[in-house]
Amino acid sequence: MGLGEPTVLHSSSAWWKDLSTKHRWLLFAIIVLASILRLTSIAELELWHDEAGSVLAANGLNYVGDIPPQGFTKADLPAWNTMPNVLRACVLIDGGNGSLYPVLLHGWTGLFGNSPVSVRWLSLLASLIALLVLFTLGRRLFDDVPTALWASGLVAVSQTFIGQAVQGRSYALAMLLSLLATALLFRMAGASRVTIGHIGLYALAVIAALLCHYSAVYVFLAHPFVALVMRVPWKNIWRMAVGGLIAIVLLGIWMQVAGNEGLEQMKVTNQKYVDMVAADPGVLSFFAATKPATLAEGWVVQLLAATGNGLRYAGPQLRVIMILLVFPFLLILHAIKRAQAAEQRILLALVILLLSSMCYATVLALISGHTVSFQPHYAGFAAPYAALLLGRSLAVVRTSAGIGRPILLASTGALVLIAVGSLALGRPTGITSPNRYALFVHRTDVALGRYSADHVHAVHGSRNAAYLFALYSSEQAAHLQNYVDTRYTDISGLVVERGDRNWLIPIRPHSDLFPRSEPRDPDILVLDHGLAPSLPDSTDAWATSFLINGADAPH
Repeated sequence: MGLGEPTVLHSSSAWWKDLSTKHRWLLFAIIVLASILRLTSIAELELWHDEAGSVLAANGLNYVGDIPPQGFTKADLPAWNTMPNVLRACVLIDGGNGSLYPVLLHGWTGLFGNSPVSVRWLSLLASLIALLVLFTLGRRLFDDVPTALWASGLVAVSQTFIGQAVQGRSYALAMLLSLLATALLFRMAGASRVTIGHIGLYALAVIAALLCHYSAVYVFLAHPFVALVMRVPWKNIWRMAVGGLIAIVLLGIWMQVAGNEGLEQMKVTNQKYVDMVAADPGVLSFFAATKPATLAEGWVVQLLAATGNGLRYAGPQLRVIMILLVFPFLLILHAIKRAQAAEQRILLALVILLLSSMCYATVLALISGHTVSFQPHYAGFAAPYAALLLGRSLAVVRTSAGIGRPILLASTGALVLIAVGSLALGRPTGITSPNRYALFVHRTDVALGRYSADHVHAVHGSRNAAYLFALYSSEQAAHLQNYVDTRYTDISGLVVERGDRNWLIPIRPHSDLFPRSEPRDPDILVLDHGLAPSLPDSTDAWATSFLINGADAPH
């Protein structure tokens, strides 16, 4: 028994096959453009707080349990850089979410180092591969190269995709894996026979995506509805369900090993947000209390992010920017209206995948009482399907006729201008400071050179700061003992001891200019750092001048 006439997909399976010379050059230009937009300034941006958590987890560095003791040195850190410590750190730093990403990053940093640009290259490569996967899927779904090129071009310039690609977090990799799983779903939907290989690959893609980020689950919750809309035969649906069941079993194994402990950490964080809403129902931070108005705002925020509109970062109110959603909506509705029945089913399946993010966020917001789930970057896993919808819509405009054609052409121009205009607003990633690591390393080396005959150790206001200082310091500072003392108001500094005198050299003073990249420990953990040496009362004149002028300070 079937579900009616199934949707037949086209056989174009490789992005390079049957392309004309013109189309190959256009695809090459899109890949180059995407690379340039992602590489621009990628090395000049400092790790923000969540990225630092990824780096620490990838190096097996944790806040509690078996951790480097007070007085650890850079030379001590490799002893903690083991796979069990990587998984343990992931559980406590990220609640076990994204566990596959720090495992891969562990191997990546072992080969290429921990520099911000090296860490981000893993996400950048995932983003570029996703562009090619989306191009291939667009060709297979619509048998139309312009559609695939338009979709890929939108991905190349989208703020959402660029934001994922330039930070050391699991979003880009989870998006790639969830897109691969969806591509396999469509392949199985149109296959005359679903093989064991199809089922196994689908299960692996699903579990890998979930282990990169739990929120990718909303894509897979939409897959059964996609199969129904596509009128997949029941015999294929049951085989596809086997792949999903395998993924669920594998996820259950992970939850028993470590994931459940991570969920407890996530519950503590969630309770903090619940308490904030309870104490102040009008709280307006990166989330708000759940009510009809904030749910509507959440939908608008995620739809803007998924369709590549980053103009809200320019400062206009959301109620003004939301008007711009009329352009993608008009184009998508036109594409659905003029499509044949089989293509309409494909377009409706993509609409379901796009809206799965908002539906999932709504359920979480209603359950929790706050709107953290509507953060725009969580819509990133739905963004590929918005790109495919818009790619098809833009491709059919050129063959449209009638009195509505000027409106469609104007909507096309507006969509392109919005995407290009959003590029000038920076990246909505949380990265808010220049890369100051080289400056701090230089300050440390200059100070060590000046006080080479004295006993010097490092003191930090948090364990996070101590880890980052040790990871990014030079070999000249490898012997420095690192201590954490939360009474210290600056982020990182050196204490020089000479006889009965000692003084402080601030290396990384606290800065209110870049709060999201200031190292801090998780506020949900109660940490006991142990004893640290006594802190000096003041700095000397050279240290004060050194802080202001750097290497120009006199010896």
